[in-house]
Amino acid sequence: MNTRTKHLVTSRIRRAIRWEFWPAPIFYIPMLFYISFLALRFRGLTFLSVNPGLPMSGLFGERKSDLLLQLSDSPFLARFELLEKNESIEQRVAETKAIMSRMNLSFPVVLKPDFGQRGSGVSIIRSLDELRCYLRSTTAKVLVQ
Repeated sequence: MNTRTKHLVTSRIRRAIRWEFWPAPIFYIPMLFYISFLALRFRGLTFLSVNPGLPMSGLFGERKSDLLLQLSDSPFLARFELLEKNESIEQRVAETKAIMSRMNLSFPVVLKPDFGQRGSGVSIIRSLDELRCYLRSTTAKVLVQ
């Protein structure tokens, strides 16, 4: 077995073991049972108030840009800017290039949907062609980092 094959096998085993890479239904269906159990145990959904700074305590539905703005004083936070929805792909490409210029960034950059869970839709963009392809695949607001 060569080094590349070993790396691929090791990578697949690690993904299978780590729950954050599991398919959404396998992860969330047990969560529904657990949340239902907690709701019965505590006679309501008050257990969701563990982080009142986040909508639904960050369980789902929060905007990444809102969360990152709350952390904007941290020196460890990656710089970001929100790419709004625009009419055409070329407008979005031009706006992304303007954002990259304002933040003094060059390729590669990270693009991710403002709403998203478990890494869905996160991409490392290494060229203008990859940028166009990514922006064609989504119409949502996107964070540029």
